[in-house]
Amino acid sequence: FYYLGAGFSTETLGESLMSGSDHPDGEEFQIKYAVLANIEAGVGFRWASSFNLRFTFGLSTLLNPDSGECVENCTHVSAGGTVIPTSAEGDFQRVFAYAAIALGTSF
Repeated sequence: FYYLGAGFSTETLGESLMSGSDHPDGEEFQIKYAVLANIEAGVGFRWASSFNLRFTFGLSTLLNPDSGECVENCTHVSAGGTVIPTSAEGDFQRVFAYAAIALGTSF
C-alpha cells in the first residue's frame, strides 16, 4: 500500500554557534517548543500474518524559527569589566528531511 500524511508536531530544538572569529564564546540557543508542519509519503507491506513493514519519507518545516533563546554563554565581559548580553541570535534550520522504517502488527 501507499500513503500520504500531513500534520503538526512539537519538540525542543537546539543550535550551537561554533567558536570562531564571528562567535568567540560559542553561544547556544534553544527553541523549547518548536512547532513543525510535516508532510510525508510512504510505502507499506502487509502480510496475511498481520505483520506490517512501512518505509516513510518526509519533510518538516519549522514554523517559529524566531523563538530561539540563548541558553549557554549568553553574556560577555567587556574590556571595561561590564557584563553585557550576547548580540548573537540563533539561526535555526527551517526545513528538515526525515526517513523512517516501522515494523509491527495490525489488528
